[in-house]
Amino acid sequence: MMLAVLGGKPIVPENSFYTWPNVTGAEVKSLVEKFRSLSFSNYKLDSDVTIFEKKFNEYIGSKYCLTLNSGTAAIYSALLACDLKSSDNVVIPAYSFFSAATAVLNVGAKVKFCDVDLETFNINPENLNEQIDENTKAVILVHIFGNPCDMDQIYECTKNKNIILVEDACQAHGATYKGKKAGNLGDIAAFSFHISKNLPIAEGGAITTNNLRLRDKAAKANMFPNYIQDKYTNLGHNFKFNGLFAAVGIERLKNIEIYNQRRQENRDYLVDKLKIFDFIVPQKITEEAVSSNTMFVFRIDHTKLGISDSLVDSRNRFMLALHHEGIHCGVWLDKTVPEMEWFKQESSLYPKAKILTESTIYISGIHYPNSKLQMNLIIKAIEKIANNCDELKKIK
Repeated sequence: MMLAVLGGKPIVPENSFYTWPNVTGAEVKSLVEKFRSLSFSNYKLDSDVTIFEKKFNEYIGSKYCLTLNSGTAAIYSALLACDLKSSDNVVIPAYSFFSAATAVLNVGAKVKFCDVDLETFNINPENLNEQIDENTKAVILVHIFGNPCDMDQIYECTKNKNIILVEDACQAHGATYKGKKAGNLGDIAAFSFHISKNLPIAEGGAITTNNLRLRDKAAKANMFPNYIQDKYTNLGHNFKFNGLFAAVGIERLKNIEIYNQRRQENRDYLVDKLKIFDFIVPQKITEEAVSSNTMFVFRIDHTKLGISDSLVDSRNRFMLALHHEGIHCGVWLDKTVPEMEWFKQESSLYPKAKILTESTIYISGIHYPNSKLQMNLIIKAIEKIANNCDELKKIK
């Protein structure tokens, strides 16, 4: 059977997958009702924002929640709460979204990068221990693709060192480590409500913490300058969340566990059925962790695929073929953060992170209401490519 990328018929019919997010009638109703109720008199102190913060706080299990207008604003505000100086450094994983690194620069501190674990894709505790020095004031723990970091080892690395643990939980809504939710594992956490996330509210973000001092310091970044007794007390930013998003968020929180469970079921099914393909290496979720499975992510082992001596070439050819068969897939990160223009570091310093940028593929269709019906289409597409591996060499 000829591969679609070479002119054959795609194995997946068009419109076979449901898109994300799933939109309910209750969500539409809440949005319309909220829009009709908005006025200048109630916009600034919107009761739905307070209600959403309370409900999200209860869901995470933290004491305090502060909503903002994006996940990036949440990371930035969380770092501002750490009172970082120009001589301080913050350790972040080399394989992560760049906003964590730029947030460190924006608060005036220095970035130190840490390599990652090739199996979990998360920050490597052994390498983290090597990067910590007397100027390290915080570590950003990115729960990559919703997979919680190895918190016990991280606690061991940072104990008695006055290091603030900042969770980048932007992909980890509902993920748990030893039964405790992401967002309640470190000192302060940042979430995103971008349309691609497990709790999609079009846009928005939040901070969760059990530390009132950190909460209050982060809140100062969220407000316009406070004018008290004829003096401005802080610079402030316009990071405020809004009632429209809060109204949708209140409704979407009701279904997040149902939706996360479907992602888990779909991921488990794929992992089990794809075992027969030794060139596919899924992201590892440890026994202590439950991932929120933002996407299904796997590495290509080019030595097993056998179409090219180049890792990145093998990945790209396979991914292109998968895309043409009708599967929504892609590369989440094509270079490590240290390689980016702001840092210009050699990728050889972070070899495992570099391997991930050259070998990983994500598939985004594991969300609700997609089921085994759609997962079988993914499996059939991969099987078709695997049965015609030599044809991949013809892709130009």
